[in-house]
Amino acid sequence: MKQYIWFHPLYISGTAKATVEGQMRNAEKHGYIVLKEKELNKVSARDHLSIVGHSFPPKSEVEADIDATLLQVRPPEEMEAELAEDIGQREDTGFYIQGETAEQCIKRLQKAGLKKGPQILSLECCIAAAANGIAEQLSSHRFFINTIIEANTSGIGRNPGNLSWSMAEDCFGRVVLQDSKNPWIFLLGGTQVAKRSHGTYQISEVIKTILQQDFHSRFFSYYRPGLRGGRVGRYCENTGQRITREKAVALAVEQPGSATDIALQEMDKEEGNKVLYR
Repeated sequence: MKQYIWFHPLYISGTAKATVEGQMRNAEKHGYIVLKEKELNKVSARDHLSIVGHSFPPKSEVEADIDATLLQVRPPEEMEAELAEDIGQREDTGFYIQGETAEQCIKRLQKAGLKKGPQILSLECCIAAAANGIAEQLSSHRFFINTIIEANTSGIGRNPGNLSWSMAEDCFGRVVLQDSKNPWIFLLGGTQVAKRSHGTYQISEVIKTILQQDFHSRFFSYYRPGLRGGRVGRYCENTGQRITREKAVALAVEQPGSATDIALQEMDKEEGNKVLYR
């Protein structure tokens, strides 16, 4: 899995050059590959993509950018107070990315080269994990049907290089205002599937946990049985249990070329996983 980060063009144009360049250096320091506007074609379904941008609504897009420089240089207590006031004044609801709706954002990403959703999409946007917010909207869209989306309900920041920086960074270089009260939320198919406290987890662990938990629903999105519902369908109906990868693999091995076998192969091809039973 490669780790990419993409700064929204409107974020770049509305933020001090020194701040953006400093944040890009911070991202590179933490293992990210910084992408230019039209380089999203490099991102595959196996990768981790982060998007940086404000979440102000359209009417506030130009005049209501958070002053990123102020955010970075204040002590934590002052930063939190100023950011909370700033958000209130500028109507940051978490429903947009740089004034764009989920549909508009996806069109921009596709125009910039993104062919399909990555394995995980992290939104470095304030309040993006709000109820019915931009994270949930993107997660509910078919383009991101197999993508785990990570977002937070609080203010998000990335140090542009100020020596006075004192807030706790996670392994990705991100900070969260009042991080003890605001965990990172993970969504799949528009539904919250996990949450983790800031700075306490590795993405690989979260992905593994989520994909194991959600195997049943993902499998049935690929499963095309005959009129009788197929062996997996009958198994779930008769036992009242959800299908696991281990059980599906066992059934596929027993009947090569079956609907179960084909579904597993299509899942692994789409999601970039190695077929475990070959």
